[in-house]
Amino acid sequence: MSLLTALRCGTREAHTRLEDDLDVLTRCRDARSYVLLLQAFRSLYAPLEQALAVAPSTGSVVPDFADRRKTAWLDEDLAALGSRAQPGLEVPAITCAEDVAGTCYVLEGATLGGAVVVRRLADSGGPPLPSRFFSSYGSRRGAMWSAFRGHLGALDARGVDRARTVSAARRTFALFEQACR
Repeated sequence: MSLLTALRCGTREAHTRLEDDLDVLTRCRDARSYVLLLQAFRSLYAPLEQALAVAPSTGSVVPDFADRRKTAWLDEDLAALGSRAQPGLEVPAITCAEDVAGTCYVLEGATLGGAVVVRRLADSGGPPLPSRFFSSYGSRRGAMWSAFRGHLGALDARGVDRARTVSAARRTFALFEQACR
């Protein structure tokens, strides 16, 4: 079983629970609800991205990490709505390659769901809401996901503690749940 398959299987329940509990589309029904959703995401992304930025193994696991940071996109959307960030969550230190891989798996996977949100926002018939964050990489979304899968494959080939990687991903899903309560 590959690392990617281990992550998919090992986080399936957490992923499903988050999707069910989060109900992003309901949270996009009006500008106020949307601001609260963006603030919740920002309260998680900013500290996680900062922890990843200072983790010694981030560059070896995700060499293009700087291109994957999304906090500025959240700030852009919040500013367009006349709002700003709320305090960030306290997140655990990211101390090893497994922590980096598990955390980034969840953050990068969220970009795939963002495409669904952008389509639903466009089809909602409501007033247009800024969607830089959910649009993420735009037309490069597929290529960025493919490159990330390659990063996971390279880490897997070097040898990785899959259980610890899955644990880090589950922890990240739990942080999403905490941020969005």
